[in-house]
Amino acid sequence: MEYTHEQAVADHVNVGFDVYRIKTEITERGSTVEAGVYVGHRDRSTRKVRWEEADEELSYAPGELDRAVVAPDQIRTVIRTFRDRLFTEIFPGRTEVPKTLIFAKDDSHAEDIVDILRRSSARGTSSQPRSPIARPGRSPRTYSPSSATPTSRGSQLPWT
Repeated sequence: MEYTHEQAVADHVNVGFDVYRIKTEITERGSTVEAGVYVGHRDRSTRKVRWEEADEELSYAPGELDRAVVAPDQIRTVIRTFRDRLFTEIFPGRTEVPKTLIFAKDDSHAEDIVDILRRSSARGTSSQPRSPIARPGRSPRTYSPSSATPTSRGSQLPWT
């Protein structure tokens, strides 16, 4: 493991990269959902969703996002922001998208991203907000759609 990325780029074995991070209020601060909102709870093995009304306010920290809780509107916001900034900010002056990797936190998060991409492309650019889904085996958590707004460009991880 003494062969560094920098040496691999110099040897033309690998290529350099730029990281583009899209931050949202939820990824930076977490969020809360009011009591009375219906929350989906996903079964780990079947991935079937069971809907239940939250009987008390539910809050979650940024680190729980896409692990203990899924906020589909937040994922859609990140995807739309990426799409809208693709040729103006991320790859200015290009007409084609170069090889691009989208990092997911785990397999389930990757499935959520792909599912949302498929649904949004099938519907065109408009999509209705979808209810939150709590991951199995963890306390029920959800999101506040108003917190899903892009806030800034960063230089760390592409998806949070």
